[in-house]
Amino acid sequence: MTCDRADSGNVAFKNVIGAQGGMSQIAREAGLNRENLYRLLSEQGNPEINSLEKLLRCLGLRLSVDVFQDHHAA
Repeated sequence: MTCDRADSGNVAFKNVIGAQGGMSQIAREAGLNRENLYRLLSEQGNPEINSLEKLLRCLGLRLSVDVFQDHHAA
């Protein structure tokens, strides 16, 4: 299964970060290095779950996993 929504997700994160004070402030509040935050949100970014969790918590968000309603066990 592929998902082509990574770019729009990164744009959304960047918009939220901008609205909440910018990269430097959010990185500081999340306890992340600013350069690492930029890398995390880049097209090649591959964030560790704990970095993503720190960022989301700082933005007042959380990560959740749901089952698709049309998912059928193989």
